[in-house]
Amino acid sequence: MRSEFQKLNKVNNAEDKVIRITDEDFNIDPEYFELLEEANLAATEETSKEVAWGEAYHRARLNKLKKKFYDNLDFEKFAVKAIRTPSYVKTFRVPKMSEFLNRNIEQFKQMMEKELTSKEAMDFEDEEEEAQGDAHAADAAAGNGKNKGGAAATSGGAGAASNKSDAEKKREERKIEREARKKKIEKLLKKEHMH
Repeated sequence: MRSEFQKLNKVNNAEDKVIRITDEDFNIDPEYFELLEEANLAATEETSKEVAWGEAYHRARLNKLKKKFYDNLDFEKFAVKAIRTPSYVKTFRVPKMSEFLNRNIEQFKQMMEKELTSKEAMDFEDEEEEAQGDAHAADAAAGNGKNKGGAAATSGGAGAASNKSDAEKKREERKIEREARKKKIEKLLKKEHMH
């Protein structure tokens, strides 16, 4: 029957489009074909239900393996091979940094930014103090030229000396603060190396 059907199909395809019979006309018992399609669908659904548990089980195992070995990586290992030569280059696996290390790095960055801004502010204050000291010295020199007795010069010189000592004190205080910050940063870095 199959061979006869194939012969009829070839004869049909050789005819003109006007005379040619459609594929639907070859379907003698459409209800039987619908029953076959329904049986096939039911069988595929039953098979997918039988396989569902194993599929879910193996997917869960795969996800656990990915989480353990791949999710903690920044870069995976791969190789790049040359086309004409047997040369190749391999990368190495790089794990992600821990949350503890990320937090400490952020704190360190913030401390460095604060230190830089405070250093800039200190440099600006030092320049202002030097400018004020120069202004006091110029005033004292001008006063020295006017007053031959030198009374104004001594008072101006004493004011400049007191300003310089205040500026030096501030510099020393800032230096001590910087050293304390450096020690704190070193302690944080030592803690990270311990972990």
